[in-house]
Amino acid sequence: DRGPALGSPRAEAVLETVATLSLCIVLAFSPGIFAMCVLALLWQGSLNLMVHTLVMLLLLFVMCCPCCTICCSRKREATSVALRWLRRRKYVIAASLLLGSLAFVVSFYFVVLSTDFVTPTPDLNTDYDASLPVAVVGSGPSGLSAAWMLAKGGRRVTIFESLGEIGGHSKSWVETSNGQNLTIDLGFIFSNAAADAYVSYKHFAGHFNRSLISTALNTSGYFGGEYWDNTGDPERFDAPLKEEIAHFMELANGETSTFSYFAPLAMWLWYHGFSERFYKLCIRSTMSVLFVTKMGLPKQAAWAVLSFFRSDGGYTHLRYDLPKVQFSPGGSQFMWKDVAADMLSTGRARVRLNSLVTLVQKERGRWTLTLADGSSHGGFGDVVLACPADVSAKIVAGQFLQRYIVSQISYIDAAVTLHTDAQATVGAGFQQASEEVLYFVSHGHMTGKIGKIFGDPSSDLLLTVHGQEHERLNIDPAKVRWTTTWSHHSFSIFELGMARKFVPLFNHGGGLHFSGDWLYGIGHNDAIKSGIHAACVVGVTRRPQDSASDPLYTHLLERTCRLSG
Repeated sequence: DRGPALGSPRAEAVLETVATLSLCIVLAFSPGIFAMCVLALLWQGSLNLMVHTLVMLLLLFVMCCPCCTICCSRKREATSVALRWLRRRKYVIAASLLLGSLAFVVSFYFVVLSTDFVTPTPDLNTDYDASLPVAVVGSGPSGLSAAWMLAKGGRRVTIFESLGEIGGHSKSWVETSNGQNLTIDLGFIFSNAAADAYVSYKHFAGHFNRSLISTALNTSGYFGGEYWDNTGDPERFDAPLKEEIAHFMELANGETSTFSYFAPLAMWLWYHGFSERFYKLCIRSTMSVLFVTKMGLPKQAAWAVLSFFRSDGGYTHLRYDLPKVQFSPGGSQFMWKDVAADMLSTGRARVRLNSLVTLVQKERGRWTLTLADGSSHGGFGDVVLACPADVSAKIVAGQFLQRYIVSQISYIDAAVTLHTDAQATVGAGFQQASEEVLYFVSHGHMTGKIGKIFGDPSSDLLLTVHGQEHERLNIDPAKVRWTTTWSHHSFSIFELGMARKFVPLFNHGGGLHFSGDWLYGIGHNDAIKSGIHAACVVGVTRRPQDSASDPLYTHLLERTCRLSG
């Protein structure tokens, strides 16, 4: 209202305009932010619940307070200055809330619903400056795939690896026993055997003469004093459990529904009437082997979990039927060492080991990388961040919004231990397991008979993932061959949406390329695809510089990139 305190009419008009615009902006954005909070709570789950709830209550207050004040006030309260000010703007308030809600619905439809829930296919960049070198941060399957493609496509590339060896989670171990060497994998254990699955990995394996052997995910679970496995005679288990298994497999092989696309696994299981017992014994045990972590399984996308069980291209079955996965008897890390050697032979590639990148920033149009030892390496036209999303978000300078979106991909640490202490792992609760059972999942660990999985039936080597939501197992140190801590990302609808819908809106901008399996999904084949994806956008030739790199080079381009002409 007018008064001496407000000063001149012009100042009052400016104040009125600013206040009205501020109110419009706050009310227009509130419905969308509130809806995103609800979706994040439903699809992600691993949030600070107290802070999240307070934000939602504040947004509700912001949206409801003006409306309630106008609608519920009595006439004798009309002398209130604030109330009269709001009353004069009741149509502005209504329009702001309506337009804000409509804008969220429209943007949500076009960003999320109107297109396939997949990572967009990149166009092959043929307009690039070949004189500018490229930096690749990380030497896992994503980084090595990108670097190999770039070097073979005529680009100069430098890999910066924080560890003393290449491969990332493709870590192999050679065990010598009775004068014989047994090569096993410790991170990348198996790939999908289906003809149209893991195609990029199979192309690499074929090109470098690495054989793949079919095997089965013979899993078992022990929870709450009950045991289950997917091998042998299913009649060993009671009728209710068998009925739930049959019902689940029927749904897994059916048409994918809209509900399964947008419902987390826990909600989907509840909706279809599955019991907690079935979830723990069958689903949790199997998916712990597939995801290498049971943390966050209830919030994973239902359709993604179901795809692992499909008869046409899945990884496994809740009742054994045929081998659906493959392992690399020569060790996946040794294949990637072949890839690195082939890349280095071009003379256009370098690998810097023990080079932890702590900062990536752009200076005068070129990218500079700062290492933990304080040294700087600059002049790069492009940088491929082939490392975990949370690491990428920490080391990039500036670009707050991009880093915030990338940081929404959550990770959990897990201890991975190679050992021979059966008593501490598979000794308790798994007495019913037959010789065919290879994987054992219980409350505090997932253990595989890794020596037997990789072809030695007499091996007592075990590989255990533990120390996630519980204390680490007390494995006898004298029986430990090797141990480390690895992180694995979640696979929730929220994270899939961030990686497949929002990251592509800014990825590759200014020569900064986020890469890693999290962009496509999970696993080493998705890691390879993301590396080739980055190389396509950075820019390479349509054909390799040497004919010996074909048909691998061409296959990878055709599978991942959109080629013109």
